[in-house]
Amino acid sequence: MITAVTFDAYGTLLRLDRPFERLAEELKRLGLQVPLEVTTKVFLREMDYYRENHLQGNSPENLMGLRVRCAEVLFKMLEQEGYPANVSREKRLEVLMGSIRFVIYEDALPALDWCASRGLTLGVVSVWDCSLLATLKEVVPRSFSRVFVSAIEGAEKSDGRLFLRAAEVLQTPPSQILHIGDEVDSDILGAEKAGMTAFLLDRSNAHPTITTGRIESLKDFPELLEQRFPVNQSPGS
Repeated sequence: MITAVTFDAYGTLLRLDRPFERLAEELKRLGLQVPLEVTTKVFLREMDYYRENHLQGNSPENLMGLRVRCAEVLFKMLEQEGYPANVSREKRLEVLMGSIRFVIYEDALPALDWCASRGLTLGVVSVWDCSLLATLKEVVPRSFSRVFVSAIEGAEKSDGRLFLRAAEVLQTPPSQILHIGDEVDSDILGAEKAGMTAFLLDRSNAHPTITTGRIESLKDFPELLEQRFPVNQSPGS
């Protein structure tokens, strides 16, 4: 029986709202006319750097340092692309953070509501820094039993440790937890290493060869879950 469902955050519940366009707008305020293809390239490189170093963002102070370094990477890439900017560290950080705005996917709230109606424990297991809890509170108008963040726990998802931590704190056997995420290595393989069931959320149809436990929208997961496993029923149902 599945008694708990955990969700990945970025790419599953949350997405960035027009980050490349926002970066172009922020740079325009500095007097830099940077084409969209360039802002896309440098922003994606900054995202790679953040992902590689996100575990350093385990406290507000350390997160600030990480963000400053991310901004430096961004502007270094801009300079390499032919768009140098002689601005302060504070202004560079302001440009980066002005480019980042998270919004919730339209299919996320119905999925969370369905879980709540079935009495399922809700959690988040995500590769993120210590700001995730505040971001979820700001963007997602629903509550979770617990949010497990890689930077705070000091554990990645891909080796299963973060999922095992989630099962321990939620006091739920891994076999009774379903995890939903959009990355094969970290979400699917990581959850399975911990003994959980995992559904791959493949919104862009990037993994058509995966036929088991694959959904293209969060609206599809309740039906698939009920087909494969018994689930909790809400009181009185």
